[in-house]
Amino acid sequence: MTSRTHIILVNWNGAVDTIACLEALLRLEGNFTVTVCDNGSTDGSVARIEAWANSWETRAPTAPAAASMTGPCRWSPTVRTVGPSASSAQEPHVFLTIIEAGENLGFAGGNNLGIHLALQDPDCEYIWILNNDTVPAPDALTALIARMDDPAVAVCGSTLIYHDDPDRVQALGGRHFLLRARGEPIGAGLKIRDLPDQATVEAELDYVVGASLFTRKSVMARTGGLSEAYFLYFEELDLARRLAPGERL
Repeated sequence: MTSRTHIILVNWNGAVDTIACLEALLRLEGNFTVTVCDNGSTDGSVARIEAWANSWETRAPTAPAAASMTGPCRWSPTVRTVGPSASSAQEPHVFLTIIEAGENLGFAGGNNLGIHLALQDPDCEYIWILNNDTVPAPDALTALIARMDDPAVAVCGSTLIYHDDPDRVQALGGRHFLLRARGEPIGAGLKIRDLPDQATVEAELDYVVGASLFTRKSVMARTGGLSEAYFLYFEELDLARRLAPGERL
């Protein structure tokens, strides 16, 4: 079996951000496929993303985020657009699947459409939930898979930095304060040069921030995906609380 990562983006009236993210993903190292779950956008997002994919071979990258990316594109972004009950049956060369939800299902519901698709793929080993307004580095997927070499790690995440201030950290993960019923990002505002080591961060970690949440297919198969009791926020904390004994972040 050739292991594959399914990368899932939820789009809601955010075609510009989603296309910039897709431009970056074209330069990503590794074996993966991308699913954009469109939550009933009314701004023509689906048509705009399809047009971007279909016009790739006739133009240079034009999304603003692409200017900062290095290295050649790995492939052309072939695309298929399907409904919410999509099957994973597809040609191996398909870069992008767009699922049209037809309504706003929220963060959990939108991602669960992509998770359902990934669970049908026998070659899928990992699932990467990624915000559509992120611009991943070319080696981001390689680094996430390397962390999964530890079989006890069920979910891991990324160092999130500000796009307009790439030396400043947005979050390294999250901690949860039960008595106050609130969470807060770890490392917010730190400079890259001042980052704590990995062991220090993981000792404080209560959840992986959903902007970049990387997990095993087996975890999503067992948990049934993200809880749709949450429309937006807290899904990643809920997932962390549902890990099996012996699994960790």
